[in-house]
Amino acid sequence: MPTASTSMIDKLAADGKVVDDALEKLKGMVAKLKKPASQDALDTLVKQFGLFNPRILKYAREVKQEPPIFADDDDYKLVRKLLTAVLGQLPKVAKLVSEDQKRAATGALKFKVDPEGAKELLKSKALKLDQALEMVAIGEKGRSGPADKDVEKYSHIHIGGNAKQNLIFQPAKKLVLGILQFHLDTKCSKEEKLEIKAMAARKGSPKTFVLDEDGFREDK
Repeated sequence: MPTASTSMIDKLAADGKVVDDALEKLKGMVAKLKKPASQDALDTLVKQFGLFNPRILKYAREVKQEPPIFADDDDYKLVRKLLTAVLGQLPKVAKLVSEDQKRAATGALKFKVDPEGAKELLKSKALKLDQALEMVAIGEKGRSGPADKDVEKYSHIHIGGNAKQNLIFQPAKKLVLGILQFHLDTKCSKEEKLEIKAMAARKGSPKTFVLDEDGFREDK
């Protein structure tokens, strides 16, 4: 049965420690903040890492025994794949935590909202809308389109990860255009495409909104 080499396991353990140390640091940073928007993303990453980190520690202990016990190669590859995925998400979560710190220090983040979009935001009951708005306010690009040739360029964010609830915005201007309640893809119906086109073309005088630990509101 093929097994992972000592060097492979040592590298896996070293990378695992990097993630463990980083997550502990981020947890300490978030613990000092009030109602951080990054909490859910951090908790999810901590949970994901916690599912397989015990196996990394086990491999590292066993390979140092006499005689050494080497991890099964297929098991090793699976854990390496999971760890690589977490390493890929770590910078994104760290950025969210950093922006939470910035917001706590400055008191609020600001972004623009189209007048019609403002009405939709204020009456929306979407879960985790604050998190989506924070992504706009800190300059996230979101997902582009989809759009036909005669549709103004726009981006969208799945609110709370719900692909059927989308925040429509212009990243460069940090301008929220509104909320669409359907999945955006090339298979959108004719009526949905017309709704996308109308929202993407909104050009009313934008209102300034602020987002802080208490939520979002128009900046008076």
